[in-house]
Amino acid sequence: MKRKLRHVSFWMGIFFIYVLLTAFIFRHRVPYLNTRYAMPDVDTDGGLWYQWFLVFKDQHKLVYDLVNLTAYPFGYDIAFSPVVNLIYSVQAFILKNVLGFSWQNLILITNLSTLLVHPFSALGAALLTYYHTKNKAVSFLGGLMYGFCFYLIFLGRGEMSINHLEFVPFYFLSLFYFLDRKNTFSLTLSVLMFSITFQADAYYAFFSGIFSSLILLFYKKASFVETLRTLFTYYFWLFLITFLTNFNFVVGNLYMFDHMQLIQTGRNSQPRNELLPLSYYFTLQPNAWLIRTFGQVAQFLALILPTIAYLGITSVRKNRLYLLLFGCYLLAIALSAYIPDLFWLNILYFQFFGMFRGVARLNMFAFLFLNLLITFTLAKYFRFEAMKKHSFRVFGAIFLLIIFLILLLAQVDDATWDKTSDFSEVAKLYQPLKDNPNIHAIAPYPMVLGAGDVGFPGTYQLLGQIIHNKPLASGVSPFSQLLVNYRNKVEDINNPQTIDFLTQYGVDTIVLYNKHIYNSDQINARFKQDPRLQYVGHYTSSADQGFISALDLSKDISVYQIKSVVEKNRHPEPLFFTAEDHQPLPYDQVSAQKYILHLNDIHSQKTIVFNSPYSEKWKIYKGNLSSASDLSFLKNPPIFEDTHLLFHEYQNSWSVDPQVGTEVTIFFAPQARYYLGDLISSLVTFGCICIIIIFYFKPARKKVDEKI
Repeated sequence: MKRKLRHVSFWMGIFFIYVLLTAFIFRHRVPYLNTRYAMPDVDTDGGLWYQWFLVFKDQHKLVYDLVNLTAYPFGYDIAFSPVVNLIYSVQAFILKNVLGFSWQNLILITNLSTLLVHPFSALGAALLTYYHTKNKAVSFLGGLMYGFCFYLIFLGRGEMSINHLEFVPFYFLSLFYFLDRKNTFSLTLSVLMFSITFQADAYYAFFSGIFSSLILLFYKKASFVETLRTLFTYYFWLFLITFLTNFNFVVGNLYMFDHMQLIQTGRNSQPRNELLPLSYYFTLQPNAWLIRTFGQVAQFLALILPTIAYLGITSVRKNRLYLLLFGCYLLAIALSAYIPDLFWLNILYFQFFGMFRGVARLNMFAFLFLNLLITFTLAKYFRFEAMKKHSFRVFGAIFLLIIFLILLLAQVDDATWDKTSDFSEVAKLYQPLKDNPNIHAIAPYPMVLGAGDVGFPGTYQLLGQIIHNKPLASGVSPFSQLLVNYRNKVEDINNPQTIDFLTQYGVDTIVLYNKHIYNSDQINARFKQDPRLQYVGHYTSSADQGFISALDLSKDISVYQIKSVVEKNRHPEPLFFTAEDHQPLPYDQVSAQKYILHLNDIHSQKTIVFNSPYSEKWKIYKGNLSSASDLSFLKNPPIFEDTHLLFHEYQNSWSVDPQVGTEVTIFFAPQARYYLGDLISSLVTFGCICIIIIFYFKPARKKVDEKI
């Protein structure tokens, strides 16, 4: 027991050292953990927005469905992010239940999540190295080289699930453990670790599965039948458990397999035009000085590491594992480079998941395998008799060299990872919109989506949404022709009719981003003279020091309100009413996705209007089903399906026959599938954890492994 405690204490100490090194490299962010975040870009701002979205959804009891939440004309856009994601779910849980939501806590949890990637990635790589070398000193170096390699440092500028690489080395550690043990405990542990990696980001899980197939085939010398049996057993359970533990993810993303929705979301793009060759990072440019730019230091670092690894071939060339990892290393480079014959593999990923285009981030796998090659070489080197007398000095020299390169990398003045953005200035800019009770829906201009005709608004607009908590009336990603009709009418702010169209759709507020509109002075002058509009104010905020970004250019806004819509909003329409005589209908709200509508006063066929953005997934069911489980709607047939139509551009309506009874239930049908997905995922994950615990403490395991 004491030995185990010393072992755990040692690795806790190593982790603490990695934390200190992270704090030093990112010391420009540490004093401002709850006010400043990384340089604004799609990754960073998208991560901030998605966390806010999850909390906002729960606070406002919104139906958790992609189509409905992005419904036209008002959208809480979720861009290309997955419906279910482990990283964002954990962050949102902490914000809701531990810290409490505020923009300061949002920035805090974002910074902590981003920075902890480095020590956890380093710890995973160190443990993976130690598993094979049993050399703690070399393993510590291995953690440094992976957890603080130049590309992962570069990713420190942004916060999205694609930056969370700490799960990858832990998965490969569990894979090697399974191949050495081949028992129920190790199998369950490995497939569950893969499932967790998938929940963090499907991109890294997908390519981890490709490299794992090579490891399963060549890690140990075995007969063809035995190898085939191992492959079948492992991947059968891997696919089954991953599918079941991520069943909520599968249910939430089924829309990706619909051709028209692939077009709407941009997931039909051509990956071959977006691949970034990794060879750039492994090539030292002519006449490049060591410390001139970040990229050149990165190239030097990436050039010297393969050289060290190559030296190991002469000493461990007969080592089966070494040659296997060297092959994986070369494959990782090949998959990341501009090699047309290998595009099919990357395209296969995009075909099914399509959430991320940065194929070059496969180089993190190259760094992981390269890290193992280098540490194996060093471990072998220190075993030579001639080095025993000088091993401490040699190790110390190598250690200092790697530390020097890492710290040198942290000092280089480039324009990305070491820059921060002051979110307090963003909050200051949008505070007047938050405090104005007459603002309910904002049309931002220029109304340009981040991916052209589809996608999401400018990230600076999404950051504003975090502060003002009001819908953006951009008509984002609703997967229907309604998007086209709406945007064609309102996207040109220079058209005088645009204000009439916005009035028709119930948009009450216009926000002009003056520095993003080429003729903003003329537009402002015209708007101030327009009798339909009321000028609210002009707001500016300081730009960040040292660089100018799109976010900085957005910190100059003019706000106008449409008078007739503001007046109409003082007397809002009821949630349910009849179209013929505008008679309000009594109802009970059971949840955000279930309403009980009372039809006692309906004595003839009427058109019932549901004042909510149109979606064909709202269904009517006979009777009062308030006490029925949401799962029961999977087999409960809806009624009046053929009369569900669009009303006044964006509302739902049904033609209802009074013979149906005095009460009906209106339910958002996809919610039943989501609950089913969550239930299956939770039960299977809990079952896997129970199996791991049971077999870990099983007395017989200490004596002999239970073979599969």
